[in-house]
Amino acid sequence: MKPTSHMKPHSLDEQANRRAELAAHNRSKLRPLLGDDARAENLLWWDQDRVPIWACNSFFLGDASDIAFGNVILGYALVLPFEPGPAVFTAAGLAGVLACHSDKLEPEVRAAAQKRLAAILPFGMMADFQFHGYNDNMPVMWTWALAYGGEIFNEPRFTNIAWANLCQLKDLLRRRGTVAEYGQGYATHRLTGLAHIGQHSGDERLRELAGQCEARLWAEVAGHWSPAVSQIGGAAMRGGFPVIHETTTLLRHVLGDAITRIPWRDGLDDEARWSVRSLGCDETKYLFAYPYAYSAEFTSADYHVPDAVAELFYRKEPGFTFRCMSENGYSNGGIFCKQVPVYGQGGLLLTKTLTDEVVAIKDHPQHGAQPHELTSYHGANYVVGSSSTAQFATSHAFRCTYRRTEGVGAVCVRYNINDKIPGEQTIINKYWKSPDYPEEKGNYCGLYWDCGFTHAMQHKNTVLCLQEPANFEAWDIRSLRTDICFWQHDGKVDPVVDDDGLITINEGPVYMAIHPLIGRHAERKQAVKVSEMGGWKVVSLYNYEGPSREFSQRDLAKFGNGFVFEVRDASDYPSYEAFQNEMRQSRILDLLYGGRRKVHYARADLWLSTQYCPYAQTKMSTAVNGIEQVAPQFDFSDGSHVGLPFLDHKPAVGFEEWDWVQTQMTREIETYNPRE
Repeated sequence: MKPTSHMKPHSLDEQANRRAELAAHNRSKLRPLLGDDARAENLLWWDQDRVPIWACNSFFLGDASDIAFGNVILGYALVLPFEPGPAVFTAAGLAGVLACHSDKLEPEVRAAAQKRLAAILPFGMMADFQFHGYNDNMPVMWTWALAYGGEIFNEPRFTNIAWANLCQLKDLLRRRGTVAEYGQGYATHRLTGLAHIGQHSGDERLRELAGQCEARLWAEVAGHWSPAVSQIGGAAMRGGFPVIHETTTLLRHVLGDAITRIPWRDGLDDEARWSVRSLGCDETKYLFAYPYAYSAEFTSADYHVPDAVAELFYRKEPGFTFRCMSENGYSNGGIFCKQVPVYGQGGLLLTKTLTDEVVAIKDHPQHGAQPHELTSYHGANYVVGSSSTAQFATSHAFRCTYRRTEGVGAVCVRYNINDKIPGEQTIINKYWKSPDYPEEKGNYCGLYWDCGFTHAMQHKNTVLCLQEPANFEAWDIRSLRTDICFWQHDGKVDPVVDDDGLITINEGPVYMAIHPLIGRHAERKQAVKVSEMGGWKVVSLYNYEGPSREFSQRDLAKFGNGFVFEVRDASDYPSYEAFQNEMRQSRILDLLYGGRRKVHYARADLWLSTQYCPYAQTKMSTAVNGIEQVAPQFDFSDGSHVGLPFLDHKPAVGFEEWDWVQTQMTREIETYNPRE
């Protein structure tokens, strides 16, 4: 029998069933730790107002007593310390609760929630919160909050900005394949905001345009999603922990059990316990509230996934390739406002309040605004992906996620200056911006912050990944290296290093090879080292290791590093030795002259070459078998992307869309966190 529309796993009826199931689970975990006034000393992050605001969604889906307690939770959130400001998570969360559950709110609680939302919304009209190359979750959340607030407060200025935001997103998707912050990162917050607009807005224009944008963003996530590994793979602008439950929770809610190997509720419970440990708190005393809260928020909306896109979450034929373009904005971490940390329960950092004092660090590494070329290739047991460049110190310009004999593995890359250490968030690394200005950072999702620039090109399951150090700590350099990091949560990884430097890894269903590219170096004891660090197996490729030295910015840029990464399904070879022998036949040439780094990699059936300028971070060429590569706007190798919105290249002529551009320009120019 052919399934009817309501029988599809991503149908609204099926989403509603799973929403109710998860809500009951969340209530069972949170209620025993909450006092009758909804206070909870042992729930970490419960004193961050967005967390109880999100969590109350699960209580409003219960019986009368649950609904009554949901009002208590929301009331508690609204009496937490609050200063008017650009609190976008709070604004979007309140808009969602009011839109979904207003009829269940007690009059005084509803009035307090509306008053808080009204106080925050004007900050959403600031110039910071647009689709301009970073933080794409924020303009979507503001757009949803402004669209809702414009209606309930009869404020056309809010509605106009919401419309301008969506038109700007359409404008971006008409020229690029996806938003700036591609990959797993903030896909959840973006999709939830767009889904809420499509579900609740009274403006037909907003609903229709939000639905079209939602379809495109679902397509991007589908292109990176690996049915074999049950995770989003490939490059990520906001790199996440190799197994990330946040995204999986949303996808399982929308698409059902069949897409994931990680039990839904168990995943949330594991994250709640693991996070307590990683934050350095007593697991027998505390529980991390955040997973139960975000799951309540993300499952509060009805999502609409195109059928052809939904199919890609369940199955992909080996060899499926997703390619698209993205773009992001200029960034310079050396220009910033001083911040004052705010700590909460368990001594955890809740937020940082910004001051008016702007700090400018001379010669700090910069990342210019530019487009990105994204590729994700899917094997039978892996997904490998890359971006032509990476913007943030937490980005993954290269990442491979794969099935192991037991569990899941992942490999990604960082450039390391002066021996940064990966591991839990309790491990603090110092990143000196100047001799008198250290910055301490806990490890983000298990990895230290990147200290270099990355450039990658990819052809199918071969990635050419090039790096050079950024201008950090240049007055006191003791170590310069590329770290290729293998996650070992599901067991040890054992690389084999040949005499000529070739590194091969047998992970059962998957074979991998790494060809080091250590183009230039000063002094080092050993070019390639394999070590255990903070739960990771790390393959380090050294440019320098020795006594403290000072390097100029130009000197650092000359230290080319990187590698060629090859990954294969083990079933493609008669033996691991046969794979190793094939990899040994490859040839590499890596040269720096004329202000260009020129790299060639060849094997019997493939020749990759690229040229770029390490001094200016500009690309000259990327060729496969001698043919310059031109990345498509958006392409699924099986053609299932055809028919998606904004891919027909219909031009916007003259003043046809001028109204939203003009509306966008009426925003306040001042920003709360200047980059210049």
